[in-house]
Formats: sequence, structure tokens, C-alpha cells
Amino acid sequence: MKQNGFTLIELVLVIAIVALLAAAITPVINSARQRAIAARILQDYETIKTACVNFNSDTGVYAQQTYDCVAEPNFCHLLNDTGIPGWKGPYLAGEFSNDFFPDIDKVVILPWLSRDWDLDGDGITDKSMWTPGNDIGIANIPEPAAKIINDSLDQSIPGDWKTTGRVYFRPASPHNTRTALILFLISRR
Repeated sequence: MKQNGFTLIELVLVIAIVALLAAAITPVINSARQRAIAARILQDYETIKTACVNFNSDTGVYAQQTYDCVAEPNFCHLLNDTGIPGWKGPYLAGEFSNDFFPDIDKVVILPWLSRDWDLDGDGITDKSMWTPGNDIGIANIPEPAAKIINDSLDQSIPGDWKTTGRVYFRPASPHNTRTALILFLISRR
């Protein structure tokens, strides 16, 4: 007698194989996504760092850049001539874009350091909070991507990767529901 279709055992076996393959591939896909996020942020970091250095070289002051230049044009020093003597910009091609990582809703550059920085990992503050300079804050970065960024920028710095070197990472907590990645850009010596 000719059999039409598959037996229950054959179907269960195929479903089990597909489930095993999916389980094996999921971490690889997630890892690739984290590396892509990190690569994009590192590329933007270098562009923004160069823009801040050039702005400071031209004007003698540190830039302030908000994520919404339409609503706050006076805080977009890298894109808009806000009357600062020596401005030769624009220093960036356009506003910060969130198309690559839509969960990130804020990227901010302040004209002072937003935290104390231990840049060499020796446990001593090298640059103090409120010192004139630039660091960049980015909200909602996944921790695996932040670790990849740290490994790229501060691979030989001793100490806790989340708090030493040019990378500061604050995990989400009950008090702060978003992660925060702050990258050191420039400061006076």
C-alpha cells in the first residue's frame, strides 16, 4: 500500500531539526547585529570627534550639539553658525541620524565634561566633571555593543571596562530605565 504524506515521527523529527538550527543561528545573528551597531557608533564617534576638534580649533570654545536642531538651533554649534567668532562650519554633514538604531532617541554633546574621566585606568581622575571639553552621550545602547566599542577604543586600559578609559557605560536600572554610553571626545590638557 502506498503511503500519502508523512508519518508523525517524520514530522516531529523535521520540526526538531529546524528548532535546533534556529537555536544555533540566533546567537550568531545577534552577535552580528551588535557588531554592526558598534561599527556604526565607532564611525560616527570618529566623525564627531574630528568635528569637535575642528570647531574648537577654529573658535577656541567647545561645541554644544543637541539631537533636535530644528527645535533648538542655538545648541547646534557643529551645524549652525550661532554667532561664535571664528566659526567656519558646518562641521558635520547633517544632524545625528537614528535610522540605523531607532531605539536610540538622544545623542547629545555638551561644552563641558559630563562626568569624571579616568582615561588611563590607574584609578585617578584625569579629567574632572564640568571641565571644559566634549564628551558625547548616547541613550539605549545595548551592553554587548558598548563592550565592543570599549574593546576597540580602550583595549589595553586596565580596570572596569564600564568606567575607565574613553568609554563609560551605565546599565539600565530601576532608577534609570535606559542604558547610557558616554564617550570622551576632547578636553584641554
